[in-house]
Amino acid sequence: MIALDPLAYLAVFTALALGGTLKGATGMGAPAVAIPVMAGFFDVRLAVVMMVLPNFCTNVWQLWLYRRSNRAAFAWRFAIAGAAGAVVGSLLLAAAPVRLLTLLVAMSVLFYVALRFWRPGFA
Repeated sequence: MIALDPLAYLAVFTALALGGTLKGATGMGAPAVAIPVMAGFFDVRLAVVMMVLPNFCTNVWQLWLYRRSNRAAFAWRFAIAGAAGAVVGSLLLAAAPVRLLTLLVAMSVLFYVALRFWRPGFA
């Protein structure tokens, strides 16, 4: 187990809780909130790996819940694209230096925040 001070545990727990709430409310958000916070305390690779299983499980759950909706075809296309992105991301995660990965996480978060600010209705 990784030893952290109690404040770090609280920050990571809060980030996971807020990310989970955001994901429940909007269908996205848990990794966008939790990974940058966890990357502040752990190696960015560990932060990403720690989110793989919870994110996969919630995505499969949402796919199952909405399997009969009129958006099921979109969900399957999105899942297939996500799987392809996971393969590319895994290769990048294994090959890229930690400094570059940290920069990519920061840029992704800034892009996401900017997009939500300038286009709040973007879906």
